Amino acid sequence: MLSQTRKVKVLLGGVPFGRDNIGDEAILECSIALLRQYCPEAQITAATGDPENTARRLGINTCTLIGFPGHEDEEEIGAELQNHDVFIWCGATGLSDYPETPLRIMAIAQRLGKKTMLWGVGMNSELNPALYRVQPGRRSRVLSLVNTLSLHAIDAIRWQERLWERRVHRKIRACLNRADLIVVRDAETKQLLQNIGVVNEITVGGDAAISLEPAPWDALPLDDATRDVLQSPKRKLGVCISAQRAVRDRAGLIDCLDRVTENGFAHIVFIPMNPVTDRALMRELQQAMKHPEKTTLLHDIREPRHVMTVVSALDAVLSSRLHLLIFASNAAIPMIAIARGSKFDNYLRHYDLAPTGSVEACDFVGLARRTMEMTVEEEGYRTRNADIHAKLEKELRTAAAVLAATIRK
Repeated sequence: MLSQTRKVKVLLGGVPFGRDNIGDEAILECSIALLRQYCPEAQITAATGDPENTARRLGINTCTLIGFPGHEDEEEIGAELQNHDVFIWCGATGLSDYPETPLRIMAIAQRLGKKTMLWGVGMNSELNPALYRVQPGRRSRVLSLVNTLSLHAIDAIRWQERLWERRVHRKIRACLNRADLIVVRDAETKQLLQNIGVVNEITVGGDAAISLEPAPWDALPLDDATRDVLQSPKRKLGVCISAQRAVRDRAGLIDCLDRVTENGFAHIVFIPMNPVTDRALMRELQQAMKHPEKTTLLHDIREPRHVMTVVSALDAVLSSRLHLLIFASNAAIPMIAIARGSKFDNYLRHYDLAPTGSVEACDFVGLARRTMEMTVEEEGYRTRNADIHAKLEKELRTAAAVLAATIRK
């Protein structure tokens, strides 16, 4: 056993923290809070693209975003890992979105004899299409020519994609079967890992962000007009449309938002979960609507706890960002999803809900109707939501205790 008086140096990484993703920052903030509660002897460092602000905001040590562009050198990664006892790949959907970066960090840590752990990471049923699907260009043209020359006896494009998939699965198996602890976000991720040959024990613990608490109202950097809207008795719908894999039918989406604001039914509050790219996209949506004056686009709301406070003032949330839905369920606010991957189905199933379409295909007339129904839900929704959320948070805290015990072992 490590001495209880000796600080255990823990490095949290494997996620592009500090890169304008409020969901990722919520994972980091809540993971740190859980570590402080269950493993107070841990000396925590986070690898982040915004070291100075992260250190000041969360009161931890920070280092550069090792493994990610600009900090990919193996010597730099190894030097940082040498300064720590434990490396924790900390949250998000990296097992399918960008698996090779954190797997490389984890493999280097294992070669150096460090403890390695997976904490709350999720996996979609398919790998990131931008990385693991053949994109239009020279490679696509060459593979299509192979298809033609073989009289379509060979599907060269699918063969290439399967090759990439097998390579990633091989790396996942190699790293995770050597890991000291695997805690995943949901049961579906556990099954996917087992299907590709991970035989190490896997615990389902949930997403750390489900423990996020709101900030006091007076802490929010709001202008008077926005504060008046949020604290008014009018019906309010929070909306986040991700610029990452944006909704394909933009005209249908705008028409849906117009329906919601018709006759003063609800005021739309646009909530950018990426304060840069999402905000730019939602500014375009706002300006394209018939009545942009019936909407509010949030400015300067970048901290997860501040977003939680805003969400708590709403009547419902419509989002293609998973973590805004998690914030809504934290506050027992009705949630409607436009899915970007199976992680949405995996999360909503806890609440006996399903996404209302996807970014590729969505019935926006039905979505508008469902949105208006959700904004006038009975109080029973909140009670049911709170019971389910309490169960999920209990599972998360059980997993946090296991994480702390493994760090100490």
